[in-house]
This record gives sequence, structure tokens and C-alpha cells, in this order.
Amino acid sequence: MTIAEVPTKVVYSRPKSLDDRVTHYCPGCTHGIAHRLVAEVLDEMEIVEDTIGVASVGCSVFSYNYFNVDFVEAAHGRARPWQPASSGSIPITSSSPIRRWRPGLNWHG
Repeated sequence: MTIAEVPTKVVYSRPKSLDDRVTHYCPGCTHGIAHRLVAEVLDEMEIVEDTIGVASVGCSVFSYNYFNVDFVEAAHGRARPWQPASSGSIPITSSSPIRRWRPGLNWHG
């Protein structure tokens, strides 16, 4: 049996909810691992289309670049208070400070 005939098994594939790009995190940082785990759960539970991420200040501020879900950004320490608004329990209007954004699209209310 040659090496070309050896059956192969996929041991890694990028989750569909995780964008295919290099992150800005420092070498050895575990943010990338956390992103992968979150993306795997989003895919496994099939809730990608129903998910709105909340990016806080700090290293995770650019997390909207790495996930294929809608995102809002919150001020430092304010990610949790923004969750009810982004979940739909508080209406998002054109005059609302909350803006949903997806890579490649324009801002919209």
C-alpha cells in the first residue's frame, strides 16, 4: 500500500460560523480557541442565523471580523446590558444607538 492509498480521515475543519481569516490576537493567546469553541456550538445547535454577538472593548472588539453572525459593539464593561436590546426584547429602530453590522454590508437600523 502506497501513501496515496492510505485512507484519510478529516480531523479538523473550520466551523461554518467562523470566518476564514487570520486573527489579530497575540501568539499563544487563547482567544482563537474560544472563538472556535463558540463557533462549533453555534453550528452544532444550528443557531447561527438567530445569533447576535456583542463585542466589548479590548482584544475582543474585532470579534465581528471572525464570526459569520450579526454583531453590535458595546462600551467597556457594557456588553451584558446590550444583550436584551440585541435579542429583540427592546426594539431596534433607525433612531436607536444600536446598529447591526455584517462584514461587507452597510450599516442599517
